Amino acid sequence: MARESVTDRATRDEVIELLEETIDKIEKWGLYEDQWISNYVNEAKEVIDGLGSYEELNEYHKLIINSIKEILKSLLNRVDNDLRNYWVSKLGNEVAELIQDIISGKAQVIINRTSKTLAVHVYRNHITLDINKIRNNSGITTQLRIKGLRGINIEIPNIFEEILDKEEYEKLEKETLTPLKLGFAITDETTRNGKPVMITAHLWQAILWMLLYPGKIYISINAIDINKNDVKIKWYLVANDYVSLKDKAIDILRGFNYENLLRFMSTVILGDGNVTLLKHSNSKARLKPVIKISIGQVKFNEWEPILSMLKNHDIDYEIFNSAKGEVPIFIRGNNAINLARKIFDTIPPVIRVLFDVLNIDKWNKLKRMINLMPIRGTSQIKIAGIRFSIDVLKRGVELRVVRCNEVDVHKIIKQLKQIYGENFDVRKRRAGKCVKVVIPWDEVKAREDIKMSVIPKLYEMLNRTKNEKKKEQIIRALTELDPNYKG
Repeated sequence: MARESVTDRATRDEVIELLEETIDKIEKWGLYEDQWISNYVNEAKEVIDGLGSYEELNEYHKLIINSIKEILKSLLNRVDNDLRNYWVSKLGNEVAELIQDIISGKAQVIINRTSKTLAVHVYRNHITLDINKIRNNSGITTQLRIKGLRGINIEIPNIFEEILDKEEYEKLEKETLTPLKLGFAITDETTRNGKPVMITAHLWQAILWMLLYPGKIYISINAIDINKNDVKIKWYLVANDYVSLKDKAIDILRGFNYENLLRFMSTVILGDGNVTLLKHSNSKARLKPVIKISIGQVKFNEWEPILSMLKNHDIDYEIFNSAKGEVPIFIRGNNAINLARKIFDTIPPVIRVLFDVLNIDKWNKLKRMINLMPIRGTSQIKIAGIRFSIDVLKRGVELRVVRCNEVDVHKIIKQLKQIYGENFDVRKRRAGKCVKVVIPWDEVKAREDIKMSVIPKLYEMLNRTKNEKKKEQIIRALTELDPNYKG
């Protein structure tokens, strides 16, 4: 990263625009004073009040809710007293001085730039303004880092040990709590002196993570996130009684069965994933479910056994390359619905209650996915145990599957040739940085079992499509494949 006087006019203009936007947000939320702290505390108190609606359901709810209330009260006490006093005595004034210096041109603005990112920093004694923008992306994060506010230790109860008998608890610890910890360890967590550390602006995540690591937790406020719609406090949490699982996570995961893997996937998705329900282009009433997780390119190869286990249990996915040093993995449609259902079915009731009470947005969306009807007419079939997509072309039909790992490509080709013989025509084509494995039209026509799988899907596609050109291509393929087709 370069650190130097900036002479490039475009960069200077971009930085000025970022600073102007930041000043607007700081003034919008009145960060010179402490009213934003009152707003934060009042919103959290509303959450506490709202928990009462669950209390009459069962004993699980009561015990869990009482623990959550106590944790929230400890966090809010930290905000309402220590942070407020520090803000009134020091930080609010520094924010005002910082903004005035930016406006007057007195501030020293540090700019770090790469081909992918632009970062802007303005330093003061007790605060640092950080603005980060990903190039060619609308995503901008604005943060005020805080120095000098001491942390405290709080004691977190082991609610699961209180709720369950010894045998049930030991089973839950091994088969559920450990996978849930690993989901956070491999995504959002970091470490300090070998201890697990969570830095989060989400209260639900802070509470859930602390409940997974009962005992002595160090809590500190090290920043605030300044967003268009709100201001969030960044919690810095250290589980003092535990050794981090982060460096051992992949090795532990290799010993998991499928149910444990699904529980692990739940916190991967809740922590670092995205769950979306998109409106279908052909029908406003229909929703297209999508689950997305992102894996760092360095760690991607280590994830292969995990992804293979999902695929072996009929959860297919698409892999894309990204310029951000991450590999995005998309699980769409019926695959997303199936994954959501399997996760829900394997999560024990006590954990489901916890997720419900915490009102986690992504968990609520996963539950909505569970109730969606499977999407009919998906153009995929299984050949040799591998899911292939059907491509209808001018010259007929091809079957394709995309893989971004050469080992996977080799396995697919080997599997096909083991079943259909060494002379079976299977081809490789580049698809960006990935490889498309293709079964050509001549092989589709020549193999009776493949033909019998393709024909019903073509009828489904014919009934579904409104594109006249595509209809003609499907009819042409059916004419060659199905002697009973009458047009």
